Amino acid sequence: MSSTEDLLTMLYWIVGMILVIFIIDWVWFKPYQEYKQTDRIIQRLRQKNRVFYQTLPKFNGRGIVIVINDTTVLAGSLLILTMRRNLCKLPILVCYAGDDLAEQNRKFLEGIQGVATMALGPKLDLPLETIRGTQARVYALIYSPFEQVLLLEPDMLFFRNPEYLFGDPRYQQTGALFWKDRKIQSYWDKKVYDWVRRLIPYRKGDNRILDKKAGNYQSRELMLFNKNVHIKTLEKLWVLTKEWETIYNYIPGDKESYWISSELAKEEYAFVPSYPGVIGELQMDTLCGHTLYLDPSGQLLGWSGSLFNGDTRHVTDFTHYALFERAAEWNKVLGAADSNKCLKNAEYLELPGELRGLINEYARFLHDLKNQLMVREPQPEDQEYDSDYDQDD
Repeated sequence: MSSTEDLLTMLYWIVGMILVIFIIDWVWFKPYQEYKQTDRIIQRLRQKNRVFYQTLPKFNGRGIVIVINDTTVLAGSLLILTMRRNLCKLPILVCYAGDDLAEQNRKFLEGIQGVATMALGPKLDLPLETIRGTQARVYALIYSPFEQVLLLEPDMLFFRNPEYLFGDPRYQQTGALFWKDRKIQSYWDKKVYDWVRRLIPYRKGDNRILDKKAGNYQSRELMLFNKNVHIKTLEKLWVLTKEWETIYNYIPGDKESYWISSELAKEEYAFVPSYPGVIGELQMDTLCGHTLYLDPSGQLLGWSGSLFNGDTRHVTDFTHYALFERAAEWNKVLGAADSNKCLKNAEYLELPGELRGLINEYARFLHDLKNQLMVREPQPEDQEYDSDYDQDD
């Protein structure tokens, strides 16, 4: 009996020691380690990075850059074809990591007028695992041959030719134009804004991160960038992305790193004033669908999420749209396929027949594309931070 009691006592001691070690690690060592990592990154940001300037290519002209792989090739191809349908003549560069875009898909994209492809891994001599995630967008922006870039997510769609955005006064004045993310809150907010405030310890405008009101501010779906005007911003962005294994523990992928880099470089940038709304189907007193973006003048520009309702087999029924207003709130609706993009307490406007006709034409494009591409279904390892900051879903 005593031997059993001795064994139990020993087990209690072992479990107790493990708990003590875990608590010490969680409460003291881990925060200390994270603090030192951030301190090291801050020191790197203060130094001039010669490797960045040595590898920076020459660039000129305007162009569109999109990162596409076999999972997003259907949406990305639809984006490109619809832009061409809307008479967008800008050259388009499709970037991919290296082994994540099938030859069949690559040849299809290269067959579209004015479209070229670039494998980032071989081009930059980087291990593929370092560019498979959201950091691929940063490298695509920096190493594309264009001076002025419209950087797009493959699931964006536009109501009209987006070329006119380059003429916006805010972009012309600053050389960088960003769009805001949905005005939502998350469990992870404090971790995000506490870390960002270590790099940028002041408030600015209505920036919700610097105001410690939220952990999201910028949308990654689209942005305009003049690289000649923002060389120092690109350098800071390059440093942050090189440290992605640490950085992405604090911010949701690359999405906030663009304005953060501009701020660190002390170079001007601008945000489109409006917050995103919703375009989709009205369900009772709530509108569910996709994130709707306005242009700098407040006109309907486009939306993210392509035409898909939950997956590539189902197309969203686009009937209404709503703009974000002060009284509006993002809401989750049970049973809604895209329930994290539902807007409540807003004015719901019927989508004009002209735009519904345009979307129906896009749907016919989509139907034809499905037989021409080799689409890989998303795997758990493919999941990145959603561009609309859905970490809490």
